[in-house]
Parts: sequence; structure tokens; C-alpha cells
Amino acid sequence: MSVNSRLSPDWLAALSIIKTQADSLGIPFMVIGASARDILLNLWNISPTRATRDVDLAIEIASWGRFEELRNALVATGSFQSNNQLQRLNFEGHLPIDLVPYGAIECSNSEISWPPDHTVLMSVAGMKDAFDSSLTLPLSESPNPLEIHVASAAGIALLKLIAWEDRKLSTTKDAEDLYFLLRHYIDLGNQNHLQSDHEDLFEDFNTAHARLLGRDLLEICSSETLLAVKSIIDRETASSNESILVRDMLPRRAESDQISLCRKWLTAMWAEMFGIDTL
Repeated sequence: MSVNSRLSPDWLAALSIIKTQADSLGIPFMVIGASARDILLNLWNISPTRATRDVDLAIEIASWGRFEELRNALVATGSFQSNNQLQRLNFEGHLPIDLVPYGAIECSNSEISWPPDHTVLMSVAGMKDAFDSSLTLPLSESPNPLEIHVASAAGIALLKLIAWEDRKLSTTKDAEDLYFLLRHYIDLGNQNHLQSDHEDLFEDFNTAHARLLGRDLLEICSSETLLAVKSIIDRETASSNESILVRDMLPRRAESDQISLCRKWLTAMWAEMFGIDTL
């Protein structure tokens, strides 16, 4: 199944060049973030809540020297331009491409520290889990086939939750995207998965999508990542707390019923991940 007819020609052209250069250097990468979300939504004919202009890529590398190798190779093609943001290149002057490194380059606590002074820290927790569970999708067909690793719906949800924790004071978009993924999780290619492997979830279909996501997260997360997720969800579903995550997931003037339902979904997801019955 190809999604090339629904993707921007600029996206396809940029990803094709990036794959050629990354493959030549032996650097694995995957599409993440809102760009991965939009690819999956297009694949399953779901309209996004908002379109994204940029392309976010996670690249597995061992050092900042290797990061520069890839960056310089892309600039040398003449199709990418650098600017004063180390992680960003512009394709043909107008399409932003953000490169997020992870892997052996990480410091402690699953963080990277950006050069030159290494004072700016960024969490890349869950990146390896997302890559190991990513989908290999054909974005274009013959005569120039292009297959790209794209984070799965569960992988995107994982990274969105961690990104929200990392930058919740500055933006709500990660929480909004998490809500959309949670709400549409079954629609994102998981109908057969639900029917074939998790029939018991039909006992409470109102929470089936959240519980299925919880089970899939449990399947893809390392023990270290699970601890990070548990810390966030424990805090955000504690009965004594107003959940900042729920508040950020929903529209500013959400009704109390909608807030309660969202919290119920998060609690159901959490229950499947950590083996606690909430029904």
C-alpha cells in the first residue's frame, strides 16, 4: 500500500534524498512527530486536526561528528540549506527538516545536549522503542520506489507523551496530538489487531481504544521507558490532582463530561500498561 498520492511532492523529494545520503553513511532514521502522524492519517483516510509543514526525523547516531557528516552530506546535494539552528535544514528554501539524534550520542537520563556549549538538553526517551516498532511504508512506487521507516501510532503516542512532559510549559500541541491519536487509535489500522488479538476489550468498547494503546505501549516499551511513562501517568491520573495533561489535551473550554471521559481513557491506558483493573 502506497500513500504517495496523498503526500506533498516536496516531502517525497526531500525524503528520497535524505534516504540516499543516510543509507550511504549507514545511519538509520525514521519519520516522527506530526509528520509521521499525517502519513498514518493519510494512509487510513483520516483528516488531520491541523496540517504540519515541517518534517521531523529521528536519526540513530553515535556522535556529533556523525551528525555533522549527515548534515554536511545533505547540504552538499544543493537541495538543503542550513541556518542558525543546528537541528534544522530547509529543503529547497521552504520545507523545514528537523533532525533529532538519539542512540550512543545520548548523555545520562536519555537526553542529548546540543552543541556548541551543551547546555541545552532534550529528552529522547522512547526513541529506540519507537524505531524498533516502526512501520516500513512504501511512500512511492516504481520506477523509483521509496520505503521509509515511520513511527507507528503507538510509537508516536509514546513520543508525544514524553515530548509533552519535556516542554509542557511552552506548548500544548503534544498533548493535543496525543488526544487525537488516543481517540482514533483503532481507526489507525488497528481494527484487525483489536478483533484478532484483543476480543476481550469489546466488553467495554468505550475504552477499548485506550486499553489497546496501553497494551501496545507495554509491548514496545523498554523497562526504562515504562518507568518514565508510569511516572507521568501516575501523576496525571492521581485522584487528588487536577490533570495538567488532560487540560492540555482538550479545548480550552471543554465540558466537564469531556474532561472526565479523557481522564477515564488515560486511566484505562495506564491500567493495561501496569496491570491494574479499573473497571
